[in-house]
Amino acid sequence: MISPDTLLVDKPDISPEEYFDHHQSIFLKVCESSASTEKKYYRLGPFCLEFIFPNAHLVSRVTPAFAHLEITTPGKVDLSIGFWDSASTFEKLSPPPWNRAQGGFISFHGGAYYHKYNSVSGCLYSFNAKHNTACFWIGNYKNIPYYESGAPILSILNWWLKDTAYQLVHGGALGQASGGVLLIGRGGSGKSTTCASALRSELFYAGDDYSLVKTDGEPRAYGIFNSAKIRPDMLQHFDHLKGALFNSEKIPEEKPLYFLYPHFKERLIKEFPLKAIFIPQVTNTPQTSIEPASPADTLRALAPSTIFQLSGLGKEILFKTTRLVQSLPCYFLKLGNRPEEVPDKIAAFLQGTLS
Repeated sequence: MISPDTLLVDKPDISPEEYFDHHQSIFLKVCESSASTEKKYYRLGPFCLEFIFPNAHLVSRVTPAFAHLEITTPGKVDLSIGFWDSASTFEKLSPPPWNRAQGGFISFHGGAYYHKYNSVSGCLYSFNAKHNTACFWIGNYKNIPYYESGAPILSILNWWLKDTAYQLVHGGALGQASGGVLLIGRGGSGKSTTCASALRSELFYAGDDYSLVKTDGEPRAYGIFNSAKIRPDMLQHFDHLKGALFNSEKIPEEKPLYFLYPHFKERLIKEFPLKAIFIPQVTNTPQTSIEPASPADTLRALAPSTIFQLSGLGKEILFKTTRLVQSLPCYFLKLGNRPEEVPDKIAAFLQGTLS
């Protein structure tokens, strides 16, 4: 088992490239010895992702969040990720020589090779930017935390997109084929509640906590995960989501996690052009209102939380989020105490009928 307490060394005996080759070789060995290796493919914006599983144990813990993006004829693969664990495959992974700790993450990077270990969840992520291949490992598949199932492989996606015009952001997205909005801000600001409320409106749901955005040319938002998280104190407003609840037996220890596909597949949207950025703010007023926000206010709400959530590539994230903010009008979304009315206010804004 990897233990961060024993792996912080100043002079590693192995390079990030060598460790990636080691990690990948063990994964390939596992796949070769398996009679049930499975491949799944997903269309994320203009990209095709390939997920490879040596057995079924991790499939049900990783793929539900991506189920709405699954395709059967992949074409060119842009990113290939192998998922495995030691408990079900009986193969051990040698620990990497970590050289830097950042919060709950311990990182080992160099050149085109990236590794990160989450000391809380026990998940290890490895990425080779030369060949756009990656590996995900955990000691025991049963120990994947609910938040990893709700938003898997964020670090790998972040590294992979580094040299593109696309960026993962900490924010939700709602809209229609003609256009939509990005909702940003720290946890507890009302993003998830607003996005879940849209499932009963004329707006479509692209995501509540993480979105993929195109930051050059015409800005666009792409849905990544069909998951939704609701604060326990707001559950009374969302009885219609009960059938999509994933972790009912672990509440209140865990935040309620929902997978909206297939239960709400008709309310999900894969992409749309972005028309504005909204910063939700909880108020004690009865009515929801929309007020202009400055680019500086918007960047402060978007960049730090995205950099913190993704834990790496801060310079690149700041550049791309700044470009996005400068290209779109920005507003405060002052949330009233009737969440079911908020989507109608956003829809009116998008249609130009806001009074």
